[in-house]
Amino acid sequence: MSETHSEKRPGTAEYREQLIYRYIRALDSNDPDFVDFVLEAAEEDPELDQLISEVNQALHDEMGLGPLAAEASIVHDLLRRHLPSGFSQPQHEAPPLTVGEVATRMLNDRRLTLIDREGCRSLQGSQEPVPGQLSRQTVIDLAARLEPANPLTERGWNAFRDAAIMAFMGRGRQQAHLAAARQARERYARNQPIVHAISETAGTPVSTRDTGEAAARAYRDAGLAIQRAAPGIAPLNDIIGAHPIRLAEIPGLNYRRAAEYLAAETGQTIDVLADQPGDLAGFLYCQLHDGILYGCILTKRDDPIVRRRFSAAHELGHYILHFLPLLERDRGDIGDRLVFWEGLTYAGDDGGTELPSGRLAAATDGTSQTSGALPMGDPEEIEANQFAAEVLIPAAACRLAVERERGRIRDRSSLVRRLASEFLVSQQAMRRRLDTLGLANE
Repeated sequence: MSETHSEKRPGTAEYREQLIYRYIRALDSNDPDFVDFVLEAAEEDPELDQLISEVNQALHDEMGLGPLAAEASIVHDLLRRHLPSGFSQPQHEAPPLTVGEVATRMLNDRRLTLIDREGCRSLQGSQEPVPGQLSRQTVIDLAARLEPANPLTERGWNAFRDAAIMAFMGRGRQQAHLAAARQARERYARNQPIVHAISETAGTPVSTRDTGEAAARAYRDAGLAIQRAAPGIAPLNDIIGAHPIRLAEIPGLNYRRAAEYLAAETGQTIDVLADQPGDLAGFLYCQLHDGILYGCILTKRDDPIVRRRFSAAHELGHYILHFLPLLERDRGDIGDRLVFWEGLTYAGDDGGTELPSGRLAAATDGTSQTSGALPMGDPEEIEANQFAAEVLIPAAACRLAVERERGRIRDRSSLVRRLASEFLVSQQAMRRRLDTLGLANE
């Protein structure tokens, strides 16, 4: 190799500048070995990869690559694709997330009680891998298996689950950046433009369309039977907790605060959210990691509790009805690079009487680039709202409650107020549910 490698520390701006300078000289002098060295370095450095892309575009615009470098790039790419065993493969896989890592992460939380803080310290040395499917039952099983010297409280294990979900999302974010760098390098080698977007087909939400079955499945996943649900407040936390999803309340929720929260909890900057306008009632962010779609549902702490619950159930509906089916359909094309987010707003300020509507965006490169915000069409929003109603006001439970009040409450308005209070939903949500179930005139 005619060029010597830089002595400056990798990852710094000075190191990248030296590499780019020598990269241009290597192209001019037909030194394919050093060109390949720089391209390999770019696989783990998205900023260097972007600089290379800009240099390549400028060179192509002005005079094109020299014959030897261009042919070497094509031949090198063909060899890698058809004879991969002849090349050393970079190791990008991170070691498994351990219980000790999550416990150490939890110690930074000032809200942790003294008992749970001692419990975390007793877990810090544990090398037990954290299970990927972080349902509440999975965490209960993990706690029984570990038997720490200073056991965590139930609240402490819930905090452990939340911290692990955000750690997995942070790892997924890092892997997505690496995948983006590799994709950019491969596209450069084939002289293709670098486009960070999902296909039109992949960006189209997919739905099971059967909100009733989806709600029943959500109950089953939580170990519950929706057909046997009694009138009362639906166990929404348990239903969400059956999935690898964290639920949190944020004061003054908007896209910027959602981005700040995710950055603080995952350790990864989510630039795509910071510039989105508007206040939010709910927010769902999903990051794929090792084949599992981890999610975070945020609701606006300032909203009435009935609206917060409906917003959270609405976002869970998008996760189950639209995001998971899309993941299953396009898994072969997207690998571990899928990102989803959805912001939820209400048309009115009446405490939850208006139906919410949302905007969906998806990306496959894990960077600040996305396919663009895709307005959720009427079918998707109707389905998410219907799912929320099915979960919060199960049909069987609603019919039992109406039958119980028969003869005791003689006007519809009083019935709506009574049942809305019992199910902890807004009066408008209860009124719509009675209409949907054909119980409006009971």
